[in-house]
Amino acid sequence: MVLVVMLVLQMYLYVPGSYKDLFTGVPYDKMHMQRLVHENSESVVSTGFVDDCVINAGDVRNALLKLKASKADGCFELSTDHFVHAGDDLFVHIALLFSAMVVHGCCPQQLTTSTVIPIQKSCNVNLADSNNYRGIALSPIFVKIFDHIVLMRYHSMLITSELKFGFKAKCSTNMCTLILKETMSYYVNNDSSVFCTFLDATKAFDRIRYCKLFRKLLDRGIPPCIIRVLLGFYLNNMIRIAWNGILSDYFWQSMVSSRVVF
Repeated sequence: MVLVVMLVLQMYLYVPGSYKDLFTGVPYDKMHMQRLVHENSESVVSTGFVDDCVINAGDVRNALLKLKASKADGCFELSTDHFVHAGDDLFVHIALLFSAMVVHGCCPQQLTTSTVIPIQKSCNVNLADSNNYRGIALSPIFVKIFDHIVLMRYHSMLITSELKFGFKAKCSTNMCTLILKETMSYYVNNDSSVFCTFLDATKAFDRIRYCKLFRKLLDRGIPPCIIRVLLGFYLNNMIRIAWNGILSDYFWQSMVSSRVVF
């Protein structure tokens, strides 16, 4: 009994620390980020506020259709069902909130907090090793709605190579595997050697270089007023770890609006 208690206590202290080291270990060039924020602010001033600054109830309604049912967030004790069945009056208020965020470039603090729940990757693993857990982030539903609005509005600017299969609608990494197998089969059947190189980047999504990511978004023509909001989410994002019913303290974590952007 004492051993079990000690193990639970050890994991309670170890798991949040491991995730904190991961999320705060991303190389971060403060001067580069400050220069990027300054350049984007100047672009907002020179461009002015156009139709991209206005988000209407229709945008919110269409974004809600993209959300999965009965999905909870980690902060407000709400679920997607509350929003889907709320009605048009709520959609109008959410649209006004998002429009104000885009115009003023301000993100409410409550929307920049998330709760991460570690989920074990499989049953036959060492549960005392944090590397065998996958962190699932429960973000505010408001942020997910804003995320889908951005993706739907600027889909044409986020198109990637036809040879990229991950995080794309109606695509699967199985397609990539099929192409690889067919290519290898072609050369093998024609008595030729085949050489392959595989790159497995550990926790690549959590270690992305965000300065380069935002620079690419600017280069692709995403409106500066939208990027200013995404920068606000990134620079002020705080998360906590939920483990065995216990919550850790909040700490800063680098954030990206969507894996599609990644």
